[in-house]
Amino acid sequence: MNPQEFQLFFKEMQNQRAKDTKAMRELFEECLQMKKHTEAVPKTEKPEQTMEILDSSLTEFVYDPENNLTFETWYTRYEDLFLVDSSKLDDAAKVRLLLRKLSTTVHNKYMDFILPKHPREYNFTTTVEKLKQLFGLQKSQFSLRYSCLQLTKPPDTDYTTYAAEVNKHCENFKLNSLSLDQFKCLMFVLGLKSEADFEIRTRILTKLDKEADTINLEKLTNECQRIINLKSDTSLVENKSHENQVN
Repeated sequence: MNPQEFQLFFKEMQNQRAKDTKAMRELFEECLQMKKHTEAVPKTEKPEQTMEILDSSLTEFVYDPENNLTFETWYTRYEDLFLVDSSKLDDAAKVRLLLRKLSTTVHNKYMDFILPKHPREYNFTTTVEKLKQLFGLQKSQFSLRYSCLQLTKPPDTDYTTYAAEVNKHCENFKLNSLSLDQFKCLMFVLGLKSEADFEIRTRILTKLDKEADTINLEKLTNECQRIINLKSDTSLVENKSHENQVN
């Protein structure tokens, strides 16, 4: 190989080496970018793993309305967990997760209530509404408002505990939904404390419960008069019957 051929060969080798070096550099940069992209993408959890993690974050729901342990108060505590943290779960999985946290007594009562249907036939929203209905405060709105107005601080209760109790009763009072007519009717019934008003008070409370949205003082007054007339007519019939028997 003469000097001229050697120089040409050496030049081709340099060019090929430069091309190989460039290709290797490009390949290295591509691998580096892929690694960065892989690290940036968060690892996805399987639905089963998500269920177990969320399950461990929930306490069991036990129904105790006397101590204000209702489903609504329990669900309010974990609402974000069901709506945000479990957003990757489908609706059926949310229902299963919810029912897993019901105590045995509560779960059995719910199952009996929805028969002959199965829990999977209801979506998550409907399931929550049914549980609120079944395991809520089993008191009339009048009873809740009456309890609020009768609230007093026990001597052995600290002010923080008393403030929490006042806050709870005032929330149950639902002042925002109380109309002026309803408030007047409430005060009307609260004043019927005499034993002579027992029957009228009982019937009026029934009417208040059934016609809460349309009741007013005029209707209550008319109802009182109707009850008095009814009692008078009943007494008249009873006296007439007694006179006939004597005769």
